[in-house]
Amino acid sequence: MLLSDMMLAVSNSRRCKTIGAAIALALGLFLLAPASAHAYIDPGTGSYLLQALVAGAMGGAMALKLYWQKVKAFFSRSDGDSARRDD
Repeated sequence: MLLSDMMLAVSNSRRCKTIGAAIALALGLFLLAPASAHAYIDPGTGSYLLQALVAGAMGGAMALKLYWQKVKAFFSRSDGDSARRDD
């Protein structure tokens, strides 16, 4: 088994454990939630949630813009590039 295959297997097992933990957490929170909630959500709450969603999307876009060169360099590297840099 190659080193890359072993690393991929470890990565996949960690990913499965993380997904399993997230599902267990969601299921636990679902079971702990009350059966019915008699509450009122006014229209301002929806507006606030929309504002938070847009702000998160804009923040993510700005972070991507600031780090775009690093992201692009990370995905465009090949084995030949690292050999040239070592010289």
